[in-house]
Order: sequence, then C-alpha cells, then structure tokens
Amino acid sequence: DISSLRTALKILKVAPLVIFPQGTRSPDFSRIHSGVGFLCRKTKLPVVIARIYGSETILPRGEKFFKRGSIRVIFAGLDGIDYEEDKDTISRKIAEKIEKL
Repeated sequence: DISSLRTALKILKVAPLVIFPQGTRSPDFSRIHSGVGFLCRKTKLPVVIARIYGSETILPRGEKFFKRGSIRVIFAGLDGIDYEEDKDTISRKIAEKIEKL
C-alpha cells in the first residue's frame, strides 16, 4: 500500500531496509509485489538480494512456535538492473535473480 511505500522511502533516506518482495514466505517467486521495483527505481540505491533456505522447517505455516533446525541464507549483489525500467520489470528481474541463488 502507498503508506508503506512512503514509510520505506523515509527509512531509506537514513538507514538500510530489509524487504520481502513476496509479502510472505513462499517456495516460489511467482508472486513478487511491485513495491520493491518501485523503491529501487525511486531511490536508485544499491541492492543486496538474499535467499533463505530452511525457514519452513523452523517455523512451518500455521505454527506459533519455532522448531529446532537450521537455515541457510545466501546473499548476492544485484547487478544488471536498469533503474529506468518500469517497477514491474525491475521487480520481476529481482525475483529471477533471487530464484537463481
């Protein structure tokens, strides 16, 4: 929603921000919201992407308590994004890069 994007823009002026572009945990990247593309296009700030493996075993859907287990997080720089493209295209490219991690 627009108020969340405004808040994100204010935060990005003074601090880094973690964004989950899917809006929820999901095994695939077919539902990427365009807000991440909007923020990239608007701020033109460097982006670090990450993919989290194993979170579904630590906190399965519908559960209220964490379970023992391990997760793996892979980080990568985001290269090759043209910040002049539209927000949907940028969001899709980010999703494709995350999916490849």
